[in-house]
Amino acid sequence: MHRGVLAAIQHCPGRRRAIEELALQSESFRLLCGDLADAEAALRNWENADMPLKEERCAEYKSLVASLAAEIGEIMDARYPRE
Repeated sequence: MHRGVLAAIQHCPGRRRAIEELALQSESFRLLCGDLADAEAALRNWENADMPLKEERCAEYKSLVASLAAEIGEIMDARYPRE
């Protein structure tokens, strides 16, 4: 399974099937999920770094991860509303 799709599922575990279905149908959704996975990887790298900008970069990537996860959640809510 695509690592971006796995990242999206980690943020919305109750919507696994819907995420997998949409990822099969939409390249732009897969790319968004890939962006989430990339941002999470960059955050992990910065968290393990010993560099002067560590705290600033971690804050930026945490914000980016939250924003991407929220965007994925909004897409899921629009396409697959919860009852």
